[in-house]
Amino acid sequence: MASGSGGKLLLVAIALALAIAAFLQVFVALQQKTAPQLVLGISGGNAAANARMGDLLFASIDPAEDPAMLVDQIEPYSRRSFQAQGLNVPALRQMGLLAALRNDLDRAEEIFATVRRMSKRDFLTSMYQHELAYASGNLPQAASYLDDAARTSRLARETLMPRAVAFLEDPDWRGAIAQELSQGPDWDDAFWQAALARQEMSAPTAELRTMLPGDAGLVSENVTRLVMHNAIRDGHVDEAVAVFRHVAGTEAANRQMRSNISFAKGDWPPFHWETFLGSDTLATPVDNGRALEFSILPSAQAGLLARRLIRLRPGVYTVDLQAELSARVPENMASLAVTCGYDNRVLARVDLAGSGSKTWRESFSVTEDCPMHWLRVESGSNPTQRNLGGRIDRLEVHQVG
Repeated sequence: MASGSGGKLLLVAIALALAIAAFLQVFVALQQKTAPQLVLGISGGNAAANARMGDLLFASIDPAEDPAMLVDQIEPYSRRSFQAQGLNVPALRQMGLLAALRNDLDRAEEIFATVRRMSKRDFLTSMYQHELAYASGNLPQAASYLDDAARTSRLARETLMPRAVAFLEDPDWRGAIAQELSQGPDWDDAFWQAALARQEMSAPTAELRTMLPGDAGLVSENVTRLVMHNAIRDGHVDEAVAVFRHVAGTEAANRQMRSNISFAKGDWPPFHWETFLGSDTLATPVDNGRALEFSILPSAQAGLLARRLIRLRPGVYTVDLQAELSARVPENMASLAVTCGYDNRVLARVDLAGSGSKTWRESFSVTEDCPMHWLRVESGSNPTQRNLGGRIDRLEVHQVG
């Protein structure tokens, strides 16, 4: 028997399980062509009809109501179903949940174990076991039961994955979910879709990605790119860097983040150059990535043309740039900015104004509090009726002090 405080926690867990399961129960019940009430009116001891009525009551009763009322209303149906057919999963499952509602956890676990020996494909049994394990703090077991429940149907996966994602801030839960994901379950796509849709979970989702193999065997490159993108979007730069190092290898990632390489698109933007196409702006690598061409059309609004995230040690640096401007570009129309990767403060800005071939050199300082930096090719608004733009042939950053 559970203690008073433990019992309350258990009832909360069971209420959550009921709330999650209610939709699936109602969905299944609505698909049935038979009416259990009519069957019971003819044959009150019918096992299937009694079990169906028990499921319908579980689905229709507010989980916040008095557990004793749940027991009183459902137990007669479960008992009659079990008496008519001892080895039937719905009746046994209901009896296990009723035992849990009485706080008789040992009896509940015994019954649920019996049901699992009969069938591991019963969503509700796995769901209730998941809730009991989670409430007791046995997170690896809770994740295993969630895996069982999610494997029962597509609808189950869609219902459960948002719940699996909701607990990702807990490092122990991340570890338990990582263990299940490492087995390549059939619900992994639904999980990543749910995780990527939760903006507030972008940091723990990135941390979870580092707990799985770095190659694309279990997690696709597209998912990994979105994990990094979401982390950067939400200001979790260090978490994105950790993912990049994990998938690219620490040495290769560190080399990439400090090198002056070409504009060629790599596998992991924005650690490789990332270009953007707007309705009135364009930036694209040319000559196998040796240069970057950009265009700003008439009436274009200010925006971002290209960017790359780099890592710099504390010190004094120069940014050296050479460009060929195709027409006379007004001031503040195009620029190269070096900004802190954490707070976006501008450390250096080169105004790509003028015409013809030009070179620029700007100095800036890097402090210990900001090791990550953006190189950003930006466009201003174009009030003219001319197509403006050019070609950046060289962009390098060197430490000079």
